[in-house]
Amino acid sequence: RFVDFRSLNFPGENTGKFDRTVKPFQLTVQLDKSRGNSAYSINLTGDMNGNYRIENLDRPEPAISGNYVATTFALTSKPINGDVYIIGAFNNWIRDEENKMVYNSSKGIYESTLFLKQGFYNYAYSVENSSLPPDYFEGSHYETENLYEVFMYYRSYRPNADLLVGYFVLPVNPH
Repeated sequence: RFVDFRSLNFPGENTGKFDRTVKPFQLTVQLDKSRGNSAYSINLTGDMNGNYRIENLDRPEPAISGNYVATTFALTSKPINGDVYIIGAFNNWIRDEENKMVYNSSKGIYESTLFLKQGFYNYAYSVENSSLPPDYFEGSHYETENLYEVFMYYRSYRPNADLLVGYFVLPVNPH
């Protein structure tokens, strides 16, 4: 999952409501839902393996001129027996009171507001203190089907070219 608010004038993907009339600015990330039973998918534009990047596209000095934004994350779900956290490299994957989500029964969502500097963030939802697995909302795709092609080359002194001497296909978890 990711959210892009590198620009406060033109917020990017997965940003919802953005309020610049209050200080600090307030951003509501688009409502998330569980991906626990979803098919594996990949989004190359937003995948930074859980990392984040502080960046400001509105000013010429992107590293030193970013604003802090009160960023609200929301996950639609029925209440579960356990604690739900929002995690990522931005908080060192730590599950503590600051990033613990609270269930809002009137809306049917877990929500939490974090104070983040303007940028691009990958994040995930994690479950603790429960009989459910930590990746309950994210899903586990350890059995994802992959197909690897292996090419083996030999480089001799002469001729001045690499020679293909072997090739095979390595299927992992074929279905």
